[in-house]
Amino acid sequence: MNKQVEPYQIKGYLKKYERLYDERIELISAKSTLIVSMQNAKAVEYSPIPHGSNGVKKDLSDYIIKLDRYYSRIGKLERAQEKLRKKYYKMFECLEENEAAVLKKRYIEFKDWNTIAKEMKKSKRQVNRYHKSALEKMSECWQI
Repeated sequence: MNKQVEPYQIKGYLKKYERLYDERIELISAKSTLIVSMQNAKAVEYSPIPHGSNGVKKDLSDYIIKLDRYYSRIGKLERAQEKLRKKYYKMFECLEENEAAVLKKRYIEFKDWNTIAKEMKKSKRQVNRYHKSALEKMSECWQI
């Protein structure tokens, strides 16, 4: 038995793209901070004598490993965003042009309502109507 998806569930699903974007931006910022820290790191020290480090190493190799993890995670997030974007465009096919444009600008381009209204040369109220109508149509044509 298929169950219709509620408009608020569609809205939550569309916001997933922004969450991925925010996470990716945070990782890019952390990566940049790490790169600055690497400039002050010591080169790898090779010594036959063990030194107590309490498990904390602060040489360049540790920074490189962390940097590689950041690049890997950022790449995964970019691929997830691209996959989601393609899925969104497929979902938008059941909508009218203005409805799809509102969802694209709001959930993929992260624009506020006033900017969307100005770009579309519509009132904010009309843009909100397109948004509501789009969510309702998507809830009808997207079933689980």
